Amino acid sequence: MIDHEFGPCIDWLDPHTVAFNINGESYYKTTLWDTRTAKGVSVRFNLRSRTTGLLIPENTTPTGGHQLVVSTNHNINVYDTRMSHSASKPDQALLSIPHVHQGHMQQHATNGSLVAAVDRNNLVQIYSLKTGRSLRALEVPYKVMGARSSIGDLMWYDDEKHGWCLQACGQAGIVRWVWGGADDGILSPVQEQGLVVR
Repeated sequence: MIDHEFGPCIDWLDPHTVAFNINGESYYKTTLWDTRTAKGVSVRFNLRSRTTGLLIPENTTPTGGHQLVVSTNHNINVYDTRMSHSASKPDQALLSIPHVHQGHMQQHATNGSLVAAVDRNNLVQIYSLKTGRSLRALEVPYKVMGARSSIGDLMWYDDEKHGWCLQACGQAGIVRWVWGGADDGILSPVQEQGLVVR
């Protein structure tokens, strides 16, 4: 076992490598651990701000397995694990997307070159992981969110009939967005909206 205390953010980079965060004296550190050995721990990135989310982009090619999406309270950053690391200063991200979220943990999910993330206004923002551009803001119906709740548990999935869909959970139900097409709104009895990226 390793002698580091895992932070709240953790994800698998591949079947043998875990990405996690730890609090350092000067910086918040994104760290990789090769689980085949107890000594296979390496700090990869220093951040000035607390890490609130960490995930591996799914369905990515050709860089799958090398990129990490690391969120703070104020932005979503894309790093490449092959980049060099500085022990004495913050590391520069490949891409940094301004994004402010509520709560202590970022609610986000990736699908290829897209990331969906809940912002401080409970809107689901869709961003490009290639350009950082904001592509769309999706509103969550009040009847799904409930009186006091925030939206969370974002997940992309491939529906056989409709293609890629995004869903999120609220206190009072589930909302799904269909990725374009003429069949928007028929996936399920819960509220639906079409998602079209131009």
